[in-house]
Amino acid sequence: DEVEGRIAMARSDVAANDRWVHRMEKYASAAEHGAVAFLFRNHVPGNLPPTGEVGYHDRPGPIPAVGVSKELGARLARYAEEDATVGLSVDCRNEPATSVNTHAVLGPETDEEVLVTAHVDAHDIAEGAEDNGVGSALLPEIGRLLAAAGDELGTRVRLIAFGSEEIGLWGAYHHAETAERPIEAVMNVDGAGASRDPRVRTHGFEGLAEAFGAAADRFDAPLSVTDDVVPHADSWAFVERGVPAVTVGSTREGKGRGWGHTHADTLDKLDPRDLRALAVIYAESALELADPGREFPRREAGEIRDALTDGYVRELEVGGRWHFEDLE
Repeated sequence: DEVEGRIAMARSDVAANDRWVHRMEKYASAAEHGAVAFLFRNHVPGNLPPTGEVGYHDRPGPIPAVGVSKELGARLARYAEEDATVGLSVDCRNEPATSVNTHAVLGPETDEEVLVTAHVDAHDIAEGAEDNGVGSALLPEIGRLLAAAGDELGTRVRLIAFGSEEIGLWGAYHHAETAERPIEAVMNVDGAGASRDPRVRTHGFEGLAEAFGAAADRFDAPLSVTDDVVPHADSWAFVERGVPAVTVGSTREGKGRGWGHTHADTLDKLDPRDLRALAVIYAESALELADPGREFPRREAGEIRDALTDGYVRELEVGGRWHFEDLE
C-alpha cells in the first residue's frame, strides 16, 4: 500500500522468512500493488547494475523495470528519505527471434531417457561465464565421462543445450512439450562455478537426493540439498508437469547470484579445478539417475501447484507462466 503511484526499489539480497526472493517475485509484487516502475538495486559492490527478465511469456511486463548498481541505489535511497520526485525513461525493444536446442544421445536403447541439460544463452552485457558458461562447458564434459563409462550406463541419456532460458525458459518448455520418449529424470546444470562443492534442489521428488548423495559420497564431497519447489531455471518446465527434475549448481558464500547478470560475470572469476571436480560428481550423479534399479516417482501437477509459495504464484501469473489449469 506504500508503493502505489510510486517507483519501487528492491534490493537483490532481500530475503523473506529465510528464503531468498527472486527478482521477478519482487517485480510482480511491486506491479500488483500499483507501482508505476521498478528499480532492481544490486547488493554487490563495484558499480554493477544487474539485468534480468521481468516479462517472461507476457512481454513486455506491466511496468518498466531497470537495474541499478549498489552505489546508485544507495544514492537514490538517500533521495527517497527526502521525498524526492524522480522520473524514469526506458528505451528498449521486444522483437521476434529464433532459438535452437542442441541434442546429443548416448547409452543403451531404452524406452525412457534421463536428461542432462544446461542453457547456452546469457545476457549480452558480459561473457556470462558463470551463468551459464559453466553449465555449457560441463554439459559436453559430463557426456564425455558418461561415454567412457560404457556398459555402466543403464538408461539412455540425452544431453540438451537449451536456448532462451533467460527470457522465459523457452527451450526447456519446447522439449517438455514435444519429447518423444518418457523422461525418467532431469538434471539441469545452472548456477555452478562458485565453488567445487555441489548443490542440488530436488523440488521434493523422492529418490533424487539419495542418488546425488551416493555420487557425492563416492568422492567424499559435501552436498547441499534443498527440497523446496521453485519455478526458476530450465528444470521448472519439467517440474510443473510432475517430471522428477533437479537443478544442480555449487555452493556460494552470501545471498543471490554473485557476479551473475552483471558486467562482472567473466572468466577470471572461475577456477578450472572447480569445474573438473563438478564434472566428475555430476557425471557420477547422472550414472545414478540412469540406474534402472532406482525409482523416481512422478508428482501430480496439483501437488506441485500447492507447494508453491504465494510469492511464486504471483510471479508466475504476472509473467504469463501459470499453466496448471492446462496440466491438471
